[in-house]
Amino acid sequence: MISPIPTHPTDAGNRAGVYQILKSLKEMGHDVRFLYVNTEPEKVDEKKMAECWGDGFHLVPYKYPKRSLWRYFGRLKFLFEKRFAELLPIDYAYDRSLNNCLLQLAERTRFDVVIVEYVFWSKALECFGPDVLKVIDTHDVFTNRHLLHRKTEKAFRWYATTAKEEAKALNRADIIIARHKKEKQFFETLTHKKVITVGHMVALHKPSTAPPTKGKILFVGSDSELNTDGITYFIREMLPRIRSSVPDAVLFLVGRVCAKIEDAKDVVKLGVVEDLEPVYDSASLVINPIRYGTGQSAKTIEALGHAKPVVSTSVGARGLDQGGKRVFLVADSPVEFSECVVNVLTDPRLSEQLSAAAYAYADKWNKESLKELAGILN
Repeated sequence: MISPIPTHPTDAGNRAGVYQILKSLKEMGHDVRFLYVNTEPEKVDEKKMAECWGDGFHLVPYKYPKRSLWRYFGRLKFLFEKRFAELLPIDYAYDRSLNNCLLQLAERTRFDVVIVEYVFWSKALECFGPDVLKVIDTHDVFTNRHLLHRKTEKAFRWYATTAKEEAKALNRADIIIARHKKEKQFFETLTHKKVITVGHMVALHKPSTAPPTKGKILFVGSDSELNTDGITYFIREMLPRIRSSVPDAVLFLVGRVCAKIEDAKDVVKLGVVEDLEPVYDSASLVINPIRYGTGQSAKTIEALGHAKPVVSTSVGARGLDQGGKRVFLVADSPVEFSECVVNVLTDPRLSEQLSAAAYAYADKWNKESLKELAGILN
């Protein structure tokens, strides 16, 4: 696996997703090598990754290609053709010096399968011959992704491209991994290559026998703009409504999102927590109030894997087909979202039902995803 996303610390949804795929592959009996391209040196734990993956761990430096003439003129040409300053060529951030490392690894080790994380690192697949099965784990759709951010006051600062460029990336692979059915259907309009669905797999934790802390509402997230926008919206529009019905309700924030949120009454910021299990166990419910985004919201399925009642927006529940109402509660307006949270906090029977349904759903979800993953390798 070649990834610009680290596995440790596992404090963001995409990191947890990469970790679970690698862990599942090892448990299937495969010889796994993890090559991490160090795009975030200040936010990774190299020691823990080395301990986790042993001799199969490779760390390579990353240099953003700022001074590349190809990048400069290619960007100008792309902007002239597309006229959208927010859209980028598919290989815009790819560090070509990585190719030497990959070619040396390929010469030293006979790889059967190469998995690349994200379409914008798909160029790495060109370093491997036709005898290697090439896979792209997409995580998300990036065609015109910038348009989602125009629905909010937030400026777009990540990555978006055109359908033509995304198709170019997908066609470098033999197999495409989509996160859910709608993404699978979209990718199939861009490429003739095989597309399968492998959902975000999660660690399973049976419902805790200890009672949760009364009124404890939990949100776990990275410092992405999607998370910052969603939780700020919740604090401003929903938390006061909830506390008017449940005075002891308190919001607990966990993860790098804490650094982006101002201190507020009835909000406790725990920061990055190494062991999330006791944090989840003590929560009465988990929320996911994000308002925009694509891909699959990892934080929702992870909360279900911890057997917790969940209240989410429809955006936060995307890809989790047939889960609404029966497994978790979905609401988009501040009033309805607040009512769902209050219902869970004040109705022990509803909370127990959602907890049991969450664990069963996550267990089934993992099994279906593993079956798809095992199928392509077999």
